[in-house]
Amino acid sequence: MSKAIDALSAYLAKRETKYVDIDELGAEGEPLRLYYKPFTTGEMIQVQKQHKDISTPEALIDLIVKKALDADGEKVFTIEHKMMLKQLPPELIYKMATPMMLVADVEDMAGN
Repeated sequence: MSKAIDALSAYLAKRETKYVDIDELGAEGEPLRLYYKPFTTGEMIQVQKQHKDISTPEALIDLIVKKALDADGEKVFTIEHKMMLKQLPPELIYKMATPMMLVADVEDMAGN
């Protein structure tokens, strides 16, 4: 393998699962914790094919359905949950989806 392929493979292997806590949807004093894998270029292309503007609430709900995982790495939502998610206030949709679609966080940009 070439150095470039080795570097690409190493980078992809070290990308960790992240999470976002949603206090407003918590139970028993604990926030709802949604896990997700970092947003990829392929996922961005897929969302853009479905939605002209990926920052619309509809696009963000689709993103949440696609990316939200539980602690075991299983999908939290299905397509059937979209109507329920549409009943949430927009600020909760943005709070859930924004971290999921960020390309880099502060630690990534600092090289840590």
